[in-house]
Amino acid sequence: MPLDDQQLDDLLREIEVPSDLKAKLREIPDRSVDPGSSTMRSKSYSAMIGTIVAIAASVLLLLNFTNLPVAKVDVAQTDEELAATELAATELADIQNALDSMDKVLEAQELRRSGEGFFETTPIFDTNETLALALGLSWQSSIDLGANIETVRPELEYVISQYPDTYGAAQAQRVLNLN
Repeated sequence: MPLDDQQLDDLLREIEVPSDLKAKLREIPDRSVDPGSSTMRSKSYSAMIGTIVAIAASVLLLLNFTNLPVAKVDVAQTDEELAATELAATELADIQNALDSMDKVLEAQELRRSGEGFFETTPIFDTNETLALALGLSWQSSIDLGANIETVRPELEYVISQYPDTYGAAQAQRVLNLN
């Protein structure tokens, strides 16, 4: 049963964000106070943090739905189930990488705020890579929550065509191959 925008919004607002993640997010300095920051870098950084938070919220939402009762069928584990297990492990590794990257960003900001060290001005994430990964994972979450593959197939194909050679495109291709 696909969710409409309002239902998804309501579900996302009900997710309880862990206090350690809230604390890390609150430590991010307000860019409007720093007169030396460039507008472009501020916008891309904000987009990156927003994307990571959206992915984390999607994962928390997905974890909340894993406790729902599911009809069980007695069959041997199929290749599709094994592939889905591998896909889940890959997604968990991606989330851990995103959290590690957030830690690096926070460390760099601390150094910059304290005036010590060198602050690298190159983006940590390629914008296309970030968008492709966020889109690919969001459509995967839709399928996991019960959306029909035919409903999201055009969106997954869009990710593959618009963001070639990105991890997000590879993720979207895996989802299409599994379904």
